[in-house]
Parts: sequence; structure tokens; C-alpha cells
Amino acid sequence: MIGNLPDQWVSARLGACLKRRRDTVMPATIDADFVNIVGLEDIEGGGRGGIAIKKMRPADAESLKTRFYQGDILYGKLRPYLNKVGIASHDGLCSTEIWAFVTESFVDPYFVYAFLSSPIFVERVSGLTKGANLPRLDLAAFDAVEMPVPPLSEQRRIVSVLQTADGIASLQDDAQELIATLASDLFSRMTADASSRFPVVKLADLAEEFRYGTSRSSSDTGAVTLRIPNVLGDRISFDDVIKVQESERAIGNLRLKSGDMLFVRTNGNPEYIGRCAVFDQENADRALSPVASVIYASYLIRARVRQDLIRPWYSHAFLRSPLGRASVLRQARTAAGQYNINIEGLKSIKVPVPSLDVQDRVITRLEISRDIAEEHRSAVATYSELWKSLLASAFSGKLSASWRKRHVAELTREVAERDGALKSMASVGRGALVGSDSILDGSAYADDTWTGLTRDQVRILKTVRRCILDIDAGVARDDLDFTANEIAGMLIGSLHNNIQAVESNLAVLVARGLVVALSREQRAQDTDETVYGNCYRLAVGDPITDQAEGGEPPIGGAEVRDREIRRLLGQAPVRKSAP
Repeated sequence: MIGNLPDQWVSARLGACLKRRRDTVMPATIDADFVNIVGLEDIEGGGRGGIAIKKMRPADAESLKTRFYQGDILYGKLRPYLNKVGIASHDGLCSTEIWAFVTESFVDPYFVYAFLSSPIFVERVSGLTKGANLPRLDLAAFDAVEMPVPPLSEQRRIVSVLQTADGIASLQDDAQELIATLASDLFSRMTADASSRFPVVKLADLAEEFRYGTSRSSSDTGAVTLRIPNVLGDRISFDDVIKVQESERAIGNLRLKSGDMLFVRTNGNPEYIGRCAVFDQENADRALSPVASVIYASYLIRARVRQDLIRPWYSHAFLRSPLGRASVLRQARTAAGQYNINIEGLKSIKVPVPSLDVQDRVITRLEISRDIAEEHRSAVATYSELWKSLLASAFSGKLSASWRKRHVAELTREVAERDGALKSMASVGRGALVGSDSILDGSAYADDTWTGLTRDQVRILKTVRRCILDIDAGVARDDLDFTANEIAGMLIGSLHNNIQAVESNLAVLVARGLVVALSREQRAQDTDETVYGNCYRLAVGDPITDQAEGGEPPIGGAEVRDREIRRLLGQAPVRKSAP
């Protein structure tokens, strides 16, 4: 559901705004020297829009692919929370885990891309997936999600603003890449002339000890524990740390001290193996408030170097340099697709060791690059929040409000064309709430409740209401939950006892905010054990649900989910104040 929109905007189903490419092909059957291939891994995550196109010989490209064309929107349906979406720069073939869409004439491709990559959309569809281990977005549920559709000229005005802001983000990415190499390049330049004269020493002879971390599971209380995601290479991040219950003796052995080096010892990406960072207690105290102990998990290795021989930050700089990375990778091993380095491998790495005075001068210069990196991270974080605000403003109509007032005549002509196209697909979602003459035929609902639903979906929704409403008594029953099995048994025709078809249609109703998916406790008939099964409930704001729960007026949008969550938690709903 979409909230209040400007007068000349409408909300429309994505299925009405986008046409999915259905032309599939086996690459090996294509008569060409090379083909453009896009896999799910080639679409940049986080909604950044980057798509890396690989040129491959048709015979080398395995499995069925979907054809796409320049300007198409490519959307990764597997794990939609990864936010993999972008616009294709060339024709090609993509994995069937990617949907390729062409936009209708009344929507701008970049406007749709910006909506699909927005936090509000990602949050919405992340709850509509099927499958526990490999959650995928259902096409029917995707098509049922509504998006705001301004007149085309206004979309393009919004797009021009967003693209300008996106250009700033691209410059930030370029700066990030340069900053990432600054420290290693600086180290290489400062030591290039003299490194051949430095004594070369194995890391084993420069450290007091090496130790693996804890293998215990996380808990609500215990020692703050760092994991692989906390070791970023240039620094240690204290975001998303966990806590682990360990004995006092184990904590004493694993407690980190300033100057300790943490190494990533296993990962599927060889670039991450041996990635290291230096722990600093002052940074930990600033990020976490003073804590008694910070320890580390088992996929990390701690090296406690002898600071009378080598400075931790100097060692860190060497291991991040091209020569240092090559030394680490020579010690890495691979098994079952995972790259590993153990303590013995780390001990074997040879490090050029100048005098402590030289090391200190190198560190002083490197601190400048670290300060630059920290300032840039702060700027990126600020921009990220501004970008979210900009998207929210764009899709609510606030961003283009002044422009809209200056172009009323032009927009009026476009509105007629857009609405004609949308109405022909029965997808327009606009209008105020109306009276409640009948709760069974749909006249008690907003005039957009039924639009865009298939005949089967309307049949299911009406059957659900009849199931919950006691027709003879004229009141809603106490138990408002229902299952797909119950509804399938009540339906006639092709849907009778067709549980899979009923569940698929219920997924669309969930996406529209008309039904809420739940899980309830029940007794197994054969064993009398307590089990948990999927069930559904009409959303709070449905007239039948409201009749049973006190006569609240119908609501829509995020309020549906908020009120349902509050109901499940036993909390009173937040009531709107009178206007």
C-alpha cells in the first residue's frame, strides 16, 4: 500500500509497470564467437546499480539463460535483501536467478530502478520470500507490490536530481579505491630503496605467541567478541559485535591488548585470507564504552608481536603491501572451496625489519593516510543517510513539489495518457475510503482494494471473509486465524483442495497488505505434540477484523504491519488523534 500521494500521482502494481523478459536460451546453441553474460554475482549489492558484463564463449556458458537488452532492468530475485538491481548497458544473457524487465511507456527505467533499490522496497519484499536456505522472491508477490507513478515528465525531473546525487556517490567510490591503496603505496615507496638492506625475519621470531579464538556460540551476555566481519583490513570495526560466555581462564588467554594483530584464517574469497588489523583498546572503549574484556572468535588468529623488535602498525603495513600479500597467499591452502591459513603458515611469513626509528617514521607517515580514510568513512556514512532521505522525498512527491506547480498544464496532458494505460490493465490504486454497506461484496473497502487482483484472488479473499464471519449470527468468530488448507477445502472448481495454488494467491494478498502471514502453535493429531504451522489472518483494518476487535476504521500501508505486530506482542494499538 502507498500512503498519501500528490493529486497527479497514482499508485500502480509493479506488474503493470514492468514486462518481464521470457525469452530463454541455452548459450551453447548461439552461433557467435562471444556472448555477454551476467550472473547474480555480477550485479553490485546494496542497490548501487553496478553490473559487470562478462564476455564468454557460448560453449563455456552453462545452464539456461534469459535474454536481456540494453536499458532493461535486471533484478536479482534470490535473497532480495542483498538489493541487487541495475540497468543493463548492453544486450546479453543473464542467469535465471535474475529477472529482466522492460518498462512500460509511462514509466522511466531509472525511476523504477531507484524505487526497486530504495530501503522501503527492500524492506517490503524481504518479507515476501519463499525458502529458508535460499530465499527467493515470488513473481506474483513482486508484481503485486505497488509503486508511486508520477507523470512521466515529473519522473524525469526526479531522475535528474537522483542521478546528480548518484554521481557524487560514484566519486566517493573512486576516492575510496584510491584511499584503500594509499597506505600500501606509501609504504612501498618509503621502503623500496632500503628494503634490500633490511634484515629479513620470520614472523615466528617476531611474535610472543599465536593463538586461535573461541569456538563458543554467542549469547546475550558475556565477553565482547570480534569476528571476521569486524576485521576490515585497515582497521577493526566494533559494529555488530557479539557476546560469548567463556570461563575466566579462557577470557584471560583470549583477552586482546593494544597492539595485538588479528588475522582472518578462513574464507571463500582468497583476497580475504590473511587480512589483518591492529587492535587498539582506546578505540574499543570509545566505540563500546569501557569494557573489561574484548576477545575474538575461532576463525581469527591473534599474533602478539614483540614490540621491542617490530611495531604492530609497521608489520600491518607490510602485510597489506603487494609484497606482503604475496607472502601471505603463498602460505594459503584451499579445500572444498574455502581458503585457509593456519598458525604455521603465518609463522613462515618473512618480514623485512628495519630499525625501530625507521619503523616509527614510516608509521607517522601512514597515520596521515589512516586519518584521511577515517574522514572519508564519516563523509560516506553521512551521505548514505542523506541518500535515504532523498529517496523518501522523491517517492512521496516532496522533492519535485515546486517543479510540479510550474508545469501543471504539461503534466495534465501526461496524466490522461498514463491513467488510460493503467486503467486498461485494471491496476490503478487511488481513491478515498468509502462507507461499509457490505463486508462480503467488497463495497466496505477502499475502491482500490479489489483492483489488480485476479479472479482467483478475489474468490479466496471473499471465502476468507465468509470463513471468519458467522453468517447466521452476523458477527465475526473469535478465532480470526485461518490456514490455506481450510480455505482450499471451502473453494470449488480448480482451487478446491489445491493448497499450492491457494498459498501462491495468498502470497499476493500478503504483498497487497490485505492478509498477514503468521505462525501459530497447534497440537499434532497423531502424536498430540506441540507443533508450529503457517496460518494467515485478515490484516488489522479489514472491516471483519475490526468488527471483532472494536470497530476501528480501515487503514493501509505500514500501519497494517505495525498494528499486527503490536497485536501479536499484546500491545495496545497506537490510535490516531482526531484531525
